[in-house]
Amino acid sequence: AQDGISLIQTAEGGLAETHNILARMRELAIQSANDTLNNTDRLNLEAEFTQLKAEVTRIAGATQFNGTVLLNGATASVTLQVGANNADTVTVTLTNNTVGNTTYAAASGTAGLGIGPVSVTITSLALAATTITALDAAINQVSTNRANLGAIQSRLESVGRSLAVASENTAAANSRVADADIASSMSELVRAQILQQAGISVLAQANQAPALVLQLLK
Repeated sequence: AQDGISLIQTAEGGLAETHNILARMRELAIQSANDTLNNTDRLNLEAEFTQLKAEVTRIAGATQFNGTVLLNGATASVTLQVGANNADTVTVTLTNNTVGNTTYAAASGTAGLGIGPVSVTITSLALAATTITALDAAINQVSTNRANLGAIQSRLESVGRSLAVASENTAAANSRVADADIASSMSELVRAQILQQAGISVLAQANQAPALVLQLLK
């Protein structure tokens, strides 16, 4: 369960940064949608906007756990073993969070954020307005992805606590069995010692009997 929690925390870290970048991209789009800006102003905003798009995709590809890429759609899901039985598993569904030239379709059919450079730009007022809508959808998707991961993390934490309790109970049961075995062994030892002492006493008394008879005959 702990490995699963670590995986989810890694994915969440990447999504949190993606969320921040998308929020900044939306700010730039809102600025570009201002009618007081000229084309030069919008091109300056577009320069930062383009770099931020590239960073979102870089984060999606760089967010990995033990060699498994988590956020670019290359891995549709990860199955985590959380117990001793084959059925004790939890499946983490991973979504694509890239913004490349085309939306990347993951094996599970989940599409990317859908804000590629062809459809999303802020070089004009009209395009900036359209981009704001696209970014809102992308931000909502990332928020949903984070919420889903958070729910699974809570479940894994609960599983971890249950496993800890089960482990403690098993250890306590084993300890009770061991204690019972020790108590039984001690009881047998004491019994043997008592019988041994009784045997010695009887033997001593038997050895004394002839001497007593001789004394009575005197």
